[in-house]
Amino acid sequence: GEAANWKEGKATWCCQNELVGCGFNCSAGYSNWQRGWSTLKKEYCCKNELRGCTFDCSEDWSNRTLAWPPIKKAWCCKTEGAGCEEKRPCLTQESKLAVGSMLRGRVAPPGTRCMFGLDERDEGYHCILEGGFYGSLGWCYTAKDRSSWGACNEDCPLFGPLKKIGDRLRKDLITPVRKFGDRLEHLEKLEKQLEGPLMSGPGPMAKGGFAGGNDAEASSDAGDMIGDSEKDAKKKAKEGNDKKGGKK
Repeated sequence: GEAANWKEGKATWCCQNELVGCGFNCSAGYSNWQRGWSTLKKEYCCKNELRGCTFDCSEDWSNRTLAWPPIKKAWCCKTEGAGCEEKRPCLTQESKLAVGSMLRGRVAPPGTRCMFGLDERDEGYHCILEGGFYGSLGWCYTAKDRSSWGACNEDCPLFGPLKKIGDRLRKDLITPVRKFGDRLEHLEKLEKQLEGPLMSGPGPMAKGGFAGGNDAEASSDAGDMIGDSEKDAKKKAKEGNDKKGGKK
């Protein structure tokens, strides 16, 4: 049955052992989850909502495909843009809007990985737009102690109105273009497959082709015709000389 109808003993056991039915509100106190949440609440919210996780995304990075459990992959991808499959990480970029004194922290070098879940405004997965004052695509923290930040680049997750525009572009423009590219690639492969048997392998086409043989025969015929013409000309000239000699 539903967790709300469980007896207290069952609810406690399932929460502590299976992280099910705990009844925690993972939005309450999220701005201070590191200090304000209990270990049990962190584990529950991490498993069920990818909030309050304490994974180190730099640990076992080189072997992340095998060493990381699925929940760590999901959390690191969502919060730090790390370990995502077929997805470029969310990094900072150079921007005239990124001035250290504005947010009372140093500006991270361009190309620094963004870290999410450090401010309730990023909702654990996206940059903070804040009117575009600190970056046209928003800004993000780049250190867990929030001592550094930077302007987000175009690979960072979209949200709000920008996400709606991005989704519309992806549906109406990017997806059709990709499909067209796939079809074009298929046609190019098919063309190469059709050319293969004609241009290679046994047969007259591979050895020079029928055209080549016809050209050789044509050249031979032309040579014979020229030779015959020369013989006829010499014969007529000789006959002419013989007649002249006879008159004398």
